Amino acid sequence: MDATPPAWPYHSPADGTRIIHTVTDLAFVMAPRQNQFFVELVGALRHELKAIGVNSVVSTHGFPTPRQGLVYVLVPPHEYFVLTGSWRRVDARLLARTVFLCAEQPGTVHFDQNARLARRAGAVFDINAWSTGEYQRRGVEAEHLQLGYSEYWDRFNTSGDRSLDVVFMGSSSTRRDRHLASYASTLGSLRTRIVLSDNSGPNYAAAQNFIVGKDKLDLLSQTRVLINVHQGVYPYFEWLRFLEAIHCGCVVVSEHCVGGEPLTPGAHYVVGEADTLAFLTQEVLENQSLRERVRSGAYDYIRRQLPLRRAVDHFIEFANRVDRDAPLPRTSAIRTAVPRSRAANAEAVRAAGSAEQRPPGQSRAAVATLKDARLKMMELRREVVRSELTREGRPPPLVRQIWTSARYRAARFVRVSVITALYNQARWVVDALDSAGRQSYRDFELIVVDDGSSDDSPRHAQRWAEDHPEVATVIVNHPVNRGLPYARNSGLDFARGEFALILDSDNELLPNCMGRLVDALDRDREASFAYGMLACFSDAGYVRLISKFPWDPARLRGGNYIDALALMRLRVLRDMGGYTTDTRLYGWEDYDLYCRFAECGHRAAFVPELVGRYRVSGDSMLSITDLSTSAAWTALRERCPRLMAGRPAPQARLA
Repeated sequence: MDATPPAWPYHSPADGTRIIHTVTDLAFVMAPRQNQFFVELVGALRHELKAIGVNSVVSTHGFPTPRQGLVYVLVPPHEYFVLTGSWRRVDARLLARTVFLCAEQPGTVHFDQNARLARRAGAVFDINAWSTGEYQRRGVEAEHLQLGYSEYWDRFNTSGDRSLDVVFMGSSSTRRDRHLASYASTLGSLRTRIVLSDNSGPNYAAAQNFIVGKDKLDLLSQTRVLINVHQGVYPYFEWLRFLEAIHCGCVVVSEHCVGGEPLTPGAHYVVGEADTLAFLTQEVLENQSLRERVRSGAYDYIRRQLPLRRAVDHFIEFANRVDRDAPLPRTSAIRTAVPRSRAANAEAVRAAGSAEQRPPGQSRAAVATLKDARLKMMELRREVVRSELTREGRPPPLVRQIWTSARYRAARFVRVSVITALYNQARWVVDALDSAGRQSYRDFELIVVDDGSSDDSPRHAQRWAEDHPEVATVIVNHPVNRGLPYARNSGLDFARGEFALILDSDNELLPNCMGRLVDALDRDREASFAYGMLACFSDAGYVRLISKFPWDPARLRGGNYIDALALMRLRVLRDMGGYTTDTRLYGWEDYDLYCRFAECGHRAAFVPELVGRYRVSGDSMLSITDLSTSAAWTALRERCPRLMAGRPAPQARLA
């Protein structure tokens, strides 16, 4: 970069007026592991700067040596200082030659941090008009950087042939997860992809659940509708998300937003309340003329009326002022330490979140004793039933076959064996079986294992099977209740398929579930099992998402994040010995299995779609398991020493 900045002519796209600027070189100062959102934003800005002859560099090792004609751009300030820990080592005169580029939502701690830091900056810009106004209300002389059209993002095409109906991309949050779960009935029958990133640390690299750069634009260019759900309660307009979709000819269906002007709801994107987005999406997909009008109208508008180059011109004017008005500091270049890795951050967060919980006022020993007492009471009840049956004649068999359909008897081979363990779920089992019967994929058998139910569950299951002769069904029975892992293992003994699909008797499959999971294992022959996202629901409505992150053995060290509803290669599952019957792992049988998969070097294929519904109820096995988890963690460390190596024992939280 030259020490003496040149002058350059520029024809403003706003009114065609010829203006002359003194060009200042820009150094975008970023942390080594910067969130990719800001990396992509800087990439577009640098593309436009280059087009008008402005030199720029990216520095991930602190502030380059100050000189006249060089202005720094800190993107964004709060994240840079958090990741580098360098706040107290940055000369205030250096910050006076710095333009802050912000993109945080008002009402968040990140926005508050930026607002405090901004008073020391040479200039402040934000990409959202609402946020800019909030800075101004706090006495910060902030400017709005109006994002718009750039060839950098342009992937628009006129073809209506796209491989995906709906995509969602964003970080996981309680609010987002709940609303996405509520769209299960609609999204479950569409070609969808849900990409949920984990904000336990900066998303600085591409991952299966964090798509960046060219891959993201390619995905959007193959998508008809992008759903936008706000992360929190603030209706913040996500400019980068909207613009990338518009550049790719993808219609955005969004909640009401603040700060989206001059884009017009209804003309440039479809807007509604959060609980209506699934219905609006269905309407956009079914109405081709509406879809074409919105996507073409939005693209044409940003090209003609909203060029990013105009905003870059405004940005350069302020950079020139900073260069002119702020004196050069006498300090040399500032170097910053490399921050802790995202993996280390995530491990710390997960370890902290896995601490054992117990009722207030009870010691760990007391809670463990209570858990042992409940388990012993369950076994005592089983022994009583076993003794009563024995007095009636010879001891009852461990398992017996009590009903089969003609189709089951005629079948010799199926690809999928659906295994449903049943115990006192008369209220819900028919819903679970109905969901299996509605599958678009039909090459399966259904194995129902009644684990000694004391209600009408077996009768409901048999009546359902009799009413659905097209389904190959077998019903087996444990005369004496033995517990969930024994029931599942009995199902494995009867399974004749290539794959086993575990369907709990109070959960449900979405119509495309089986087909999507089978396709995943057919594509990835090295994967031992496949799973997708589940929408958790209760009588009060939808609650959250589970099984929402891709396979990651390191994540298992902090706790289980994958539900039992998964499609497994039956050969591998049998080789693993099926489900554990170790009472220390009562209620953690799925977790133990996935840990053993990881310990043995197996991996899973993740399907980024909603494939099922998980019923949340108060009578879950986990209500007993979670009384005390110390014994369970000890068992996992014994059974999976490599996976759990170095993982500290869980610490009980104080009441």
